[in-house]
Amino acid sequence: MSVLFVDGAKMAKDFEQRIRQVEDKIDQLQLTMDKMDAKLTKHIAFINKTYEGLKSPIKTVTGFFGKKYD
Repeated sequence: MSVLFVDGAKMAKDFEQRIRQVEDKIDQLQLTMDKMDAKLTKHIAFINKTYEGLKSPIKTVTGFFGKKYD
């Protein structure tokens, strides 16, 4: 690895290329995170919708067994 001095600091000559590679990897990670967030948000909405329909039966069953349900 060859080095270059910028303002007295030692840097690799391919510094800009390395920075671009790191930025590309960050962009890929961001895309992955965005996709995961969208899937998780959709899943949570599904769970909440499903749970709404089950609240009353759950309260009834837990009340039948003498347990308190909030």
